[in-house]
Amino acid sequence: MLIFWILTGLLVMLAFAFIIPPFFTKTMVQTEAHDAINIAIYKEKCTEIEADDSLDAEQKQLAKQELKKTLGQELTGKTPIQGQARARWASLLVMILVPVCALGLYYRFGAPQLIEPPPPAPVMDEKMAEFPKMVEKLEKKMQETPDDPVGWQMLGRSYMILQRYQEAVPAFNQVIRLKGEKDAPALVDLAEAIAMSSNEQLAGQPSILLNNALAIDPNNMKALWLAGLAAAQAGDYPTAITHWEHLLAQFKPEDAEDRQAIEGHIAQARELMQTAQTGNTTKTTEASPATVVQLPITVTLDERLKNQLPANATLFIYARPAQGAKMPLAIVRKQASELPVNVVLDDNASVMPTMKLSGAKEVIVFARVSVSGNAMPQMGDLLGESTTISLPHTEQIQITIDQVVP
Repeated sequence: MLIFWILTGLLVMLAFAFIIPPFFTKTMVQTEAHDAINIAIYKEKCTEIEADDSLDAEQKQLAKQELKKTLGQELTGKTPIQGQARARWASLLVMILVPVCALGLYYRFGAPQLIEPPPPAPVMDEKMAEFPKMVEKLEKKMQETPDDPVGWQMLGRSYMILQRYQEAVPAFNQVIRLKGEKDAPALVDLAEAIAMSSNEQLAGQPSILLNNALAIDPNNMKALWLAGLAAAQAGDYPTAITHWEHLLAQFKPEDAEDRQAIEGHIAQARELMQTAQTGNTTKTTEASPATVVQLPITVTLDERLKNQLPANATLFIYARPAQGAKMPLAIVRKQASELPVNVVLDDNASVMPTMKLSGAKEVIVFARVSVSGNAMPQMGDLLGESTTISLPHTEQIQITIDQVVP
C-alpha cells in the first residue's frame, strides 16, 4: 500500500515537470515578442519623423521624445505581470485538477481493490458451511427418487465427508443394487465405508470388495491403495508392495507429493518384510507390559487460523518414526470442530499389527486438519507438529496447529 502511494506521488511530480513549465515559458515568449514589436514600431516612427521635411529640428526632437515616452510606458506596463499571474493561476489549477481527475477516473474505471490485497479467503465458503443442510435436502430427494444411483452415490460420499460411516454403507449398497456388482468405483466406496465403520480394518468383506473391484478395473487408484493397505494389515507385505508399485505407475508427473508418500509406504513394507524373513518379527511387534508406550497429547488451534477452520473437516492426530519411512505408527481421527482436544496414542491406534508405537525409538507427532478427509496431506490443510520425542515418553505433548500446507 505504501509503495503504491510513493510511486503515485513520483509519477504525479513527473507529470508536473512536463505540464507546468510550458505555462511560464509561453508567457515569457509572449512578453518578449510584445516588447520586440514595440521597439520595431518605435524605430520605424523615428525614421519617418526624420524623413518628414515639414518638421523642423525642434519639432522632430519633441516627436521623438513623445515616442520614446510611449515606448517606455509600453515596456514597463502590466502585460508581462498579468501574463505571469495568469500562468501561475493556470499552474495551480493544473496541480489540483490532474491528481484529482486521475484518482477519480481510477476509482471509477480502474481496480482500486488491487491497491491493497484482500485478506485471504476462508478455506471453506458459505456453501460448505451449510453442507449438512444440503445433505438433509439430498436425503429427502432420495426418499422421493430411490432409483437414482448417482444420487445415492452423492449421498454416500457426503456421509463419508461428515464421518457418518455407518450411514454411508446402506447408501453405497443402494448404488450397487442399482448399478450391479460390475461397477468398480461403487465396490471401492462400499469397501471404504465398511472399513471406516469398523475401526479402519480392511480384513474380511472390505478386502473381498476391493479384490472384486481390481478384477474389473486393475488400474483403479483408490482400490490399489486400499488393497495394499489391507494386505499390509494382514502382514502380507509382498502383495502390499505389488499393489502400491502398480499404483505408482498411475501417477502423473505433477503428483510428486503423493508419489513420495506411496514410496515411503513401500519402503516401510520392505523393511517389515525383511524383518519377518530374518525371524525378528516377534521382537519388534510384541511389547511387554514394561515397554507399553502411551503418548498423551493436547491439540489446539492457533488464533490466526480460526477463521480458516473448515466446516465438517477431519482432524488427524498421528505419530510416525522420526527417521526412515513416514508411515504412521498410530493414528486417531476426530472432528476438527472438537478442537481443542486431548487424545492418547498407543498400540491400540496402530495402523498395522506389525507396526506399533512401542517398537519405535523416536517419533514426531502431527496434528492435521483435512478439508477433504483424505489421510494424505493436501494443499490448504492446517498442520501442527511436535519436536522429536524419545520413547518411552510420559509428559503431556502440546501441539499447536499453526501452519497451512502449501
